[in-house]
Amino acid sequence: TTLFRSVGVGLLWRWSVYRLQPDNYLLSLISTFGAFDQIAAGCLLFFASRWVIQKKLLTIRQAALLTLLGGGVMSGVIWRTSLYSAADRVWGPTVLALGVFIFLLGGLHFRIEETFWSRVVCMPGQLSYGMYMLHSGTLLLSRPLLTAANPWVAFAVFFSVLLSVSMLCFYGYEKPLNRWIRNRFVPT
Repeated sequence: TTLFRSVGVGLLWRWSVYRLQPDNYLLSLISTFGAFDQIAAGCLLFFASRWVIQKKLLTIRQAALLTLLGGGVMSGVIWRTSLYSAADRVWGPTVLALGVFIFLLGGLHFRIEETFWSRVVCMPGQLSYGMYMLHSGTLLLSRPLLTAANPWVAFAVFFSVLLSVSMLCFYGYEKPLNRWIRNRFVPT
């Protein structure tokens, strides 16, 4: 129930900002309270996918339909809403999170053979948390290189450095630590 309440908190926060400061984009979407519903949707997906897979509630055909439906919901939100519309900023993120939830709930039922290209496609998801955590420090440390450069060159340099640092952290720290924790604390 706490996760469902968190969805309500996200919606309520963005609605309150809409009513009190409709032009405040940052307060509406970038603040932590404005993202509670999306974070809760990710947590709910974890529990729901485990339950659905464990109980074998979906056939592959139903999973494919869910994936298509979720993709349709996401596309609709992306193409039919505007960040410039204060009203769209109230409901858009929640509906987008719902679309992602449905898409992934269906998509998690598919087994994809591990190939070079599947690893390339999955890499952003594996590195995203590290990139999130390290981007400000990387930007600060690489700033002398970036200020004199053309904006496109500066972005390419920044992204390359950030990607490299994130890969080092993921493969040199996160994966080994995760493996150690699982071997030490998770019964087999």
